[in-house]
Formats: sequence, structure tokens, C-alpha cells
Amino acid sequence: MPCLGIDRWNPRQHSFDNILASLFLMLDEAVDSTDTQLNGLVVLVDFKGFGLSHARQVGPSRIQAIVTIVQVKKMDEVMQLYNLY
Repeated sequence: MPCLGIDRWNPRQHSFDNILASLFLMLDEAVDSTDTQLNGLVVLVDFKGFGLSHARQVGPSRIQAIVTIVQVKKMDEVMQLYNLY
């Protein structure tokens, strides 16, 4: 089970787009696993340490994108929607 710690993300070094792309890569690898296909996947996000420097990169449109990602069942649709191929 992946656990993402916001306090380990330095927004001066890595943009939110880079973080989101990394998450897509991890999820893409996980989806290929037979165990994941049979049992599903849970991702925990720890927002401890989330500050103003993080919030500046995550606006309402980004939050909407994350909600869409969580709700969409087919990863390919999301990847195409945000041109991440």
C-alpha cells in the first residue's frame, strides 16, 4: 500500500505536475500486478506538513483533476484526458 507523505515534498525542487506524473507512473505499475487487479489498491496520503508553499501549486483546477483521477476507473482515460502519455 503506497503512502504519500506531503511533508517529504519540497515544492521548490519538484512541481505538483512532477509529483502527479510520478504518482501516475506508480499507479500504472501497480495496475499491471495480478495482486492489484484481484484485490484493488489503497493509497494513503498524509497531509501533515502541508503548507502555503504546497497550496500555491495546488489550485482548484488541480484538486478537480485529482478527484477525477480517483473517480475514473480506467487509467488510460485519465492519461489521455491530461495528455500524460
